Amino acid sequence: MQKMQRKFGVFLPRTADDAQVGMLLADFEAADRMLEALIEGSKAWRDAWSDILNRQSAMLSEYLHIYSDIVTAEGAEDASHALTPRTTLERVNVLKSHYMELKTDMLAEVAMVDKRIIEPAKDAKVSVKQYKKVIKKREDRKLDYERYKSRTEAVEKKSNRSDRENTALAKHRIDLESATAVYQDADEQLRSTLPQMTTATYSILPHLLNAQIMIQNTLLAQLYTTLHNFSQDHGFQSPPPEVEEIIAIFEQDFTSLRLGAESSLKMLTHGKAVHQPMALGNEPKSYSGLAIRSKTTLAIEERRTVKPIRRPSGVGGGGETDSPPMLRIESKPSPGRLTPASTYAERNGSGYFDNNKQLAHRASSNSIATTISNHSIAAKKKPPPPPPPKRITSHQFEYVIALYDFDGQSAGDLSFREGDRIRIVKKTQNQEDWWEGEKGGIQGAFPANYCKKAPLAGR
Repeated sequence: MQKMQRKFGVFLPRTADDAQVGMLLADFEAADRMLEALIEGSKAWRDAWSDILNRQSAMLSEYLHIYSDIVTAEGAEDASHALTPRTTLERVNVLKSHYMELKTDMLAEVAMVDKRIIEPAKDAKVSVKQYKKVIKKREDRKLDYERYKSRTEAVEKKSNRSDRENTALAKHRIDLESATAVYQDADEQLRSTLPQMTTATYSILPHLLNAQIMIQNTLLAQLYTTLHNFSQDHGFQSPPPEVEEIIAIFEQDFTSLRLGAESSLKMLTHGKAVHQPMALGNEPKSYSGLAIRSKTTLAIEERRTVKPIRRPSGVGGGGETDSPPMLRIESKPSPGRLTPASTYAERNGSGYFDNNKQLAHRASSNSIATTISNHSIAAKKKPPPPPPPKRITSHQFEYVIALYDFDGQSAGDLSFREGDRIRIVKKTQNQEDWWEGEKGGIQGAFPANYCKKAPLAGR
C-alpha cells in the first residue's frame, strides 16, 4: 500500500529540496553521466582503431589485386597489357606483410582499452549504481513526508472539525513528525557521504585519461615507425614532401598529357574548360547549403576578368576573336538614363535566361497552336490568307550582331549571347563606349565593342 502511495505521490506537487542537498545531487548525476559518456566513447575509439587496421590490410590486398597480371580465359597472360614491374609487386607485398604484422601487434594494444579504461569505468559505474539505492530511499522518505504533510494541512484548513477529524488530525501530526525526522536523517546522510562519493568518481578520471593517452601514443608510434622504416628502405621521403611540392610535380607530369588530349579531342578543343585555369580558388564553406547557388556567379565573375587576346577591328569589320574585349565601365551610361523597360526587368528580377525562357515558351506555344490550327483548317475550305503586315523601311532601324556572350554586370545591362541580333536605340561615334539597345522587348546598355554591324536585309 505504501509503495503504491509513493508512486502516486510522484505525480503530485513536489516540494523543493534543500539547496545544499540539491547541489550535491546535481553533481552526483553529472559524475554518473560522465562515466557513461567515457565508457561509450572508449568503445567507439577502440572500434575505430580496429577498423583502421582492418582497412589497411584490405587496402594492400586491393593493391595486389590491381597490380596482378591479367590472365585470359585460356589461362595465359594477356600480352596486350603492360605487366606491372616486379619491383612494384615486391614493394606492395613487403608493405602488406608489415601491415599484417602491425595489425597483430596493434590489436593486442587495442585490447588494452577494455582492460585499462572500460573495465575500471564500469567498476566505478557499479559503485555509483549501488549508491543510487541510498538516494532512492531518501526519495521515498521525502514522498512520505510530503504525503503526511498534505494530509495534516488538509484537515487543519477546516474551521469546524468533528471529533473524528480531530482524532485523525492528531494521528496525522504524529505521522508527520516521524516522517520529518526520518527525512531529515536521510538528508544528513547525503550531506555526509555524497560529496566523498562524487569526489571519488571524479578522481578516477585522470587515471583513465592517462591510460588513453599512453595507448594512443603507443598505437601512433607503432604505425608511424612501420611507415617510416618502409619509406627509408624503398626510397620514399619520410616525412613526406609538402603539398605544394606534390602539386607542382603532378602538374609537371600532367600538363603534357592534358595538352595532348585537349589538342586531339575535338570535344575538348572547342570547349570552355580549355581556356580556364587548372587551379581553382578555395571555395568558402557553407553551413546552410546556399553556397551552391553562388558557384555560377563566381564562375561568371572569373570569366569577366579574363584578359582578351585581341580586340575586334570595329563595328563594321566583323572580325572574330577568341575572347571578348575589355569593358570600359567609365563610358557606361548611368542608371538614370535607362528606359522604363530595363528598369522594370531589373525590378522583377528577370535576367537574360528568364527572358529567353519566356520567349522560348511563347514560341513553343505559338508553334503548337499553329500546328493544331493547320490540321483543323485542312479539314475545311481554306480561307484567304491575311494581308501581309506593312514593312518598315530598313533605314529607320540599325542593328548589330553580338560577337561574344555578355551576361550583364549591373542593373540596366542588356544581356545577350553570341549571334543575337540587337537593335540600336542610342549610340555614340566611339566604338569603345556603351550603347543602348533593345533585344526581345528589353532595353539596356551594352558594350559596343562586343558586336559588329549587321548586314542590311536582302544583301
